[in-house]
Amino acid sequence: MKFIKKYKQDKEDALIEESISSLYVKVLDCAASQEEAETHAVKVHGASLSRKAQDIVLEKLRLKFRAEDVIADLFFSQDELHGTLKPVPSPSQETYEVRMFWSRSPGKFLNKMTGAPVNLASSLSIGPQFTGTMREWYETLVETIIDAANSLHRQHMVAPNKVFVGPDVLSILESTVLYRPNTNEYSDSEGTLTSRFKVYKSSRLTNEIEVCVDLGDERYIAIVNVLDMNII
Repeated sequence: MKFIKKYKQDKEDALIEESISSLYVKVLDCAASQEEAETHAVKVHGASLSRKAQDIVLEKLRLKFRAEDVIADLFFSQDELHGTLKPVPSPSQETYEVRMFWSRSPGKFLNKMTGAPVNLASSLSIGPQFTGTMREWYETLVETIIDAANSLHRQHMVAPNKVFVGPDVLSILESTVLYRPNTNEYSDSEGTLTSRFKVYKSSRLTNEIEVCVDLGDERYIAIVNVLDMNII
């Protein structure tokens, strides 16, 4: 009986992954047919999925589009997928932003608001000194991410709960003690950072980290620019 149960689960898992890829393409094709519309209405034939599987597919599709700066408001009606696609709000559509800086170069302290190096002439200079390991230096990136999110909260009273990073920056976070990889095969995120943020990988990002929360038509985002990515 356990074997049969596992077989059915594996079959549904495969159908979920196949449905995500298939529906992603169908939704894009449907939106492309509407030319230059700002918001695209979509209606495509889906697959016969259980309610639980539909919820998993919807969440993963939303995050797949969100990684491309598209808000996908999608839902299933029987075996059809309905909804709309619209771009993430631009600055003219009430985007609230905080920007900070961090260097990958161990011991290179920056002014977090401007990115300018904090120059120390010698070990006798007044200011920060770093004598730790590479992993310990990477922990300062986590501190900067938290600082950026807190700054956004102080200014706008919102609670950022998502972190979007490129593959290279993700490898840095994976080396830190506060990062936890996601072992749930149904999850759409790569892992969690502290208990506050879900971490998502986005191929469109290189040396920027987006810490954000979307509230209706308002987007609140804290960006951390990661400098000196090519030195190691």
